Amino acid sequence: MIGAAAIGALAFQAASFSAQLSPDEAHAENMVAGATLRSLLSVQIVGNVPFDLQLATARKLGVGGVRMGMYWDRTEVRVGEYDWRQNDARVAAARGAGLWTILTLFGKAQGYVSADPTTRAPAGGDAQAGFARFAAAAAQRYGAGTAVAPVIYEIWNEPNTRTFWGGSGPDPEGYAGMATEVCEAIKAALSQATVSGLVMEGTPVKPAHFVPSYGMDIYQQWAGRAAEPRLMACLDAVSLHPYLNTPEAYLKDEPALERFFAEHPLRGRATRIINSEAGFAVNMAKGVAEDQQAALDLRTVLIYTARGRTTNLYQAVDTGSDRTNSELSFGLATTTGELKPAGAAIARLMQQIGDFEIVGITPLRDRPDLLMFTARRGGAHAYVLWSVASQAEAVDPRDLPAPVTRGIDLVSGRALALSAPLMVGASPVLLTNLDE
Repeated sequence: MIGAAAIGALAFQAASFSAQLSPDEAHAENMVAGATLRSLLSVQIVGNVPFDLQLATARKLGVGGVRMGMYWDRTEVRVGEYDWRQNDARVAAARGAGLWTILTLFGKAQGYVSADPTTRAPAGGDAQAGFARFAAAAAQRYGAGTAVAPVIYEIWNEPNTRTFWGGSGPDPEGYAGMATEVCEAIKAALSQATVSGLVMEGTPVKPAHFVPSYGMDIYQQWAGRAAEPRLMACLDAVSLHPYLNTPEAYLKDEPALERFFAEHPLRGRATRIINSEAGFAVNMAKGVAEDQQAALDLRTVLIYTARGRTTNLYQAVDTGSDRTNSELSFGLATTTGELKPAGAAIARLMQQIGDFEIVGITPLRDRPDLLMFTARRGGAHAYVLWSVASQAEAVDPRDLPAPVTRGIDLVSGRALALSAPLMVGASPVLLTNLDE
């Protein structure tokens, strides 16, 4: 999770909804056979909102999974003594709700010392071995899940920031050493476990941001140093938190991201990327209203999943009611669990086509400012359209690849008449051949 000032800036820039894409950039092919929105989309459960409220919201949204922390310091209550009761209850509740899980392994238990005692991270010292034992015990306890409901183990959260690493700032080599020992311990305990690393704020190709007090760029330089061969050889996936000015910027970054992972390959096979934090906040002080959040979150989900990327929206429920404070208003639901326009839009999308197989994104009739997400199930087909131009554009439904009989504005829920051209803007519209 990035800081308030940065989030506010991103939210303000995103309000323009504009992005310049070339015809090549406007293509995104799903790389995971049979993937659906439900198999790829999850929401974040945080520690300062009642768990049951967040789980109920996840079910209401219709997403397939949840991401939640699994804290070493709250589990190993004394050296060598684990109390799994809270973790057991939460994992069981998620499974009971039919949700797959991303478990973020985090925290430093008392009684252990890191190489740098000022850090929050268990890197080096006896803390690193202790954290690895905890991670292995968690994998043995909660398993690898199933094909439909997998368990993904994430190693730490945003280690490229002082907020989560602590001490004098990020230490990419320290993270690589810690994550390698943890990953190898998990694999020794459960060879079929899915382990994801890096878990960085931003991406390895985000424009460089040099922090003088850290003495490094926290994106490209940090990632290049942390992605050591032994770590990458152990990992099954990498987790990124691509908070961007606009969702469409992800498409522009794709070639550079592919090059980075070609140079830092995962276990000798195609790279699996988990976007384990993504999304936009309401920020009335910066002009980002609730309906704009809804459009941005929808486009984020459609673009990321079109590439076959597991995508976790941050977060299920707001942590406060101040609409001028973006740190409090990322949620898809209010503090009482009532769906915001963003939550209602995601629920609408999932209800309509959550189990359709994702095909990908293409420009409509080679118009790169008009993006079209395509999904199908049997004889049914669905298209979600939106424009990245500064003004809405006319679209004739007859220009779609196959006939459609129904249309709906996913943000407002308004039914669309298909007897005349539609005006398509930044708010995605769903067109299908499904009956009501």
